[in-house]
Amino acid sequence: MPKVAAIDSGTNSLRLVVADLRDGKLHNSQKFMQVVRLGEGVDKTGVIGAAALGRARAAALEFRNIMQKSGVERLRIGATSAIRDARNADGYLDLMEAIFGTRPQVIAGTEEAALTYQGARASVVSPAPALVVDIGGGSTEYVLGGTYAVSTQMGAVRFTEKFGEDETRLRAAVAAQLTQVGRQVPLAQTRSLVGVGGTVTSVWAGAIGAVRDAPETVGGVALPIEQAVEACQRMFDMSVAQRESLPFMPPGRADVIGAGAIIWAETIRAVAAANPHLREVYCSTEDILDALALSLAD
Repeated sequence: MPKVAAIDSGTNSLRLVVADLRDGKLHNSQKFMQVVRLGEGVDKTGVIGAAALGRARAAALEFRNIMQKSGVERLRIGATSAIRDARNADGYLDLMEAIFGTRPQVIAGTEEAALTYQGARASVVSPAPALVVDIGGGSTEYVLGGTYAVSTQMGAVRFTEKFGEDETRLRAAVAAQLTQVGRQVPLAQTRSLVGVGGTVTSVWAGAIGAVRDAPETVGGVALPIEQAVEACQRMFDMSVAQRESLPFMPPGRADVIGAGAIIWAETIRAVAAANPHLREVYCSTEDILDALALSLAD
């Protein structure tokens, strides 16, 4: 039973999972996250800044320590939106390869969507076909039934940098993106809606009154559509200081979750409008990170 690890190089955070891989499933999983804001300014400048690389290096060294103590035998590193967009991505890829001996794989948007779908559907049992939505820092992926997939240029960090907390501009920008999504993904076929990512888990934690940041409190939880949208609005309406004071809010998320909450609320509304039979929305705490680790079975 090999000990495996995977790292997801996201726009806002670096995440690590260490687990035993047996019979095509992860056992005894341990997850770690460091907010490094790798995509800071990338939408505007097209480059990853020196400060972001410094934060990523510190997090990577900590992750390497954890992996060494855990006896990890296999590792896969994925890099998504910020690395896809940055002209100087090789600087990050070289850094990670020097630390881990493994070069990160730059994952295309559609593959990111497919991997996210795989991770989410491994943990959430809901009617098929499911539409899995992954709200990241730099991009948001939509994948329906493992067949239709699209990656968009909207995310919590990207849209916060562009629009701040201007609700009118945020909603307009999200609506424009969702129009494009609807042309590529038949939203009316959705039988269940599953949200993935830090925005979704924190909004869900607020909705159920969680007192700590723990995946088991929100993973697989379904909320009625109205309650889910209201929870998004409450999160958006809070000040950054109020969000930071929430017991389940991880450091480095409070200042960008407002934009993420608008993306998620508008997505729920659009899908519900396309399919009036939809009554509830699910949260998954498993995503591309878990899928990357599962891929090491081969």
